[in-house]
Amino acid sequence: MGISLKTHKLLWGKSGNRCAICKTELIEALDSTISGSEGIIGEECHIVARKREGPRGISELSLEDRDEIGNLILLCSNHHREIDTKVEKYSVQGLKEIKRDHEDWVKKTLEINIDEDQLLMIQTIDSIIEKAQFDEWSESFIGITYDDNYFMDKKYFESLGQLKYSLFNRFRISKYLFIENEVDNFYYILHDFLKVFSRYIDYRNENDQQNRLFTKKFYKINYYDEESYNKLGNEYDFHCHLLEDLVFELTKSANRIVEMVREHLVKGYRQVEGNLILHRGMDINHKEYSYMPVYASSSEYYPRLELFSKAKFKERQGIVENDNYIKEYL
Repeated sequence: MGISLKTHKLLWGKSGNRCAICKTELIEALDSTISGSEGIIGEECHIVARKREGPRGISELSLEDRDEIGNLILLCSNHHREIDTKVEKYSVQGLKEIKRDHEDWVKKTLEINIDEDQLLMIQTIDSIIEKAQFDEWSESFIGITYDDNYFMDKKYFESLGQLKYSLFNRFRISKYLFIENEVDNFYYILHDFLKVFSRYIDYRNENDQQNRLFTKKFYKINYYDEESYNKLGNEYDFHCHLLEDLVFELTKSANRIVEMVREHLVKGYRQVEGNLILHRGMDINHKEYSYMPVYASSSEYYPRLELFSKAKFKERQGIVENDNYIKEYL
């Protein structure tokens, strides 16, 4: 999953926001309020490369451990380039000594206080990022937003279940209640999505070779009854549309959490990747769409399942139009 937020925060704190080689003061990331002349962006560099073919990449260190703090050193861009081009000069052991000496220097020279409450809050966010797979978000839900079979990967479904349980049991950090409230909103949507999806899982497809869970097509009956068939068909359509709507709502909540992390915890979070998006399959005009669901305002929250499903039913009937989606052609 890459470098966690907690690891990022600890690395910068222990490094004193300085390059471990030249001691230049670094900034986390550029945003619209910072000009390029006001600071040098710090780079989180791997001592043993993340990939085996990278600089110093031949190592017994596991691929997962390569993103841990012991294998990371904070550098300016110039020295990052230098250590990766002059591998003979900068060995694994040599870089670890540079890292250790620099962190000792920071302790003796600078007054650096790492906010323990912030680290605990970040730990909760890291759990959401990892188990909900932010980096594979659109692909994880494509069986619901794009495919008309409404399926999920079984392992991902189980991972979301574990996340739901851990969010329910977590200790809340009073200092960061404004972020905890966003996490609660995410939890409520996740809980209801899993509840709705679980209601009609077709366990006859349990042996699917790709290990997926499909939604049962419960409108298919083995006797002729047009009224029952139509009634069940409408219920099935509503169930599937509700799944889509809950995924879009969950994405809105996830994007608000991304926004809160960038504003209050880690400025450069998802600087490259951007917000989470979803893909939707062809419409009646044979167009495919990419959506970036976002809340219209900071006061908008998930109203819980009963009110949400009623509101979405009205929208599906064409009475209300209020998606709050940013839509683009793929």
